[in-house]
Amino acid sequence: MSQPRILHLFANYKWTGPADPAIRAAARLRQLGLDVVFAQGSFVHRGGDHRISEELWHWRLPVVSGLELRKHFHLPSLLRDVAALRGLIERDRYDLLHCHQPADHLIATLACRRLSPRPPIVRTLYEPEAPRRGLRERLAFARTAAVIAPTRLAAEAMRRRFGMPAECVLELRAGRRAAISGRRRPARALGARGQAPPGRYHRTDPAAPPVRAVVGRGSPRRQRTGRRPLRAAGPRQ
Repeated sequence: MSQPRILHLFANYKWTGPADPAIRAAARLRQLGLDVVFAQGSFVHRGGDHRISEELWHWRLPVVSGLELRKHFHLPSLLRDVAALRGLIERDRYDLLHCHQPADHLIATLACRRLSPRPPIVRTLYEPEAPRRGLRERLAFARTAAVIAPTRLAAEAMRRRFGMPAECVLELRAGRRAAISGRRRPARALGARGQAPPGRYHRTDPAAPPVRAVVGRGSPRRQRTGRRPLRAAGPRQ
């Protein structure tokens, strides 16, 4: 029996507060043996550095391209991403979508509307308070299977504000947060603005030893020496 295939979505190319725990969560799931893929957005402001792509290569996470994943609302980009994500889900048969930002949450919700069966959507929150009850938020959370909240206040507000069942809102307490530490394997140099090389999937060398998992906090040490070749992987069989 194959492991569940999980697609992580992160609508931002900058290294913001949620970026580190989002990538660590994906790396941890992959270390546990799950089939994890991270969507690497293509949108970058002129002169910007795609820090997310750099960290994905350092953590040796498989990535899939084809989405812009803008942080801020942009209707033409939204419609393109909805269509592209729907195609990716149908092609690669993801079993679950894990969203980390409001923009990618909305994209995932709209992309799954016409699919049958629909992969469940999980949203991780990073602010101590729950999102406001706006139109986009109501639309997204109405079609969300589960929410991971960082505080009890946020968890209670999600149940009350959006009517989510208690069993569908997980409070991620500080004592239970798992982090990944150890040496990251640097990947080869990226293309212009940190874009991934062309192709459907790009994985780092599978022979590289796994990272060591520990419980606690702290950023991984940066290692800038050595290079590892990448290989391409096709869609799910």
